[in-house]
Amino acid sequence: MRNGFQPRMNLIRNKECNMISGKEEIQRWWIEHFKELFNRPPPHNPVDELEIKGNIHDVETPNREEIKDAIRKLENNKAAGIDSIAAELINYGGQALHDKITNLMYCIWESEVMASDWDEGILAVLHKKQDRTICGNYRGICILPVG
Repeated sequence: MRNGFQPRMNLIRNKECNMISGKEEIQRWWIEHFKELFNRPPPHNPVDELEIKGNIHDVETPNREEIKDAIRKLENNKAAGIDSIAAELINYGGQALHDKITNLMYCIWESEVMASDWDEGILAVLHKKQDRTICGNYRGICILPVG
């Protein structure tokens, strides 16, 4: 059940529990918070790499029907990534767009090189519980490009 409208917080607490205000200071703190959260040392007992059966280079190029099926499975009404391309644009782009996407996928498959900005995303923070001024009470999600 929704709690109704809740205004965006313009205050956040740092590690020392001091309040931070100002858009730029808050942005810097979020960057520091997520860098610390995501750049942890690896676990002491990492899972052993799984054995890959067969040669990874023996994988066949995807055919037009597989690419068309992947396009059909894109979910509408989802946030667009950093490229601002919504799934609806691709879904309803028509056969000409789908043919262009298929040709692009073939080029990527053959060259084994993907657009460098396809691995960039938008980090969004979602409040999950309790005090809205504490960074640990938020969850970060990464919105990736549809492409």
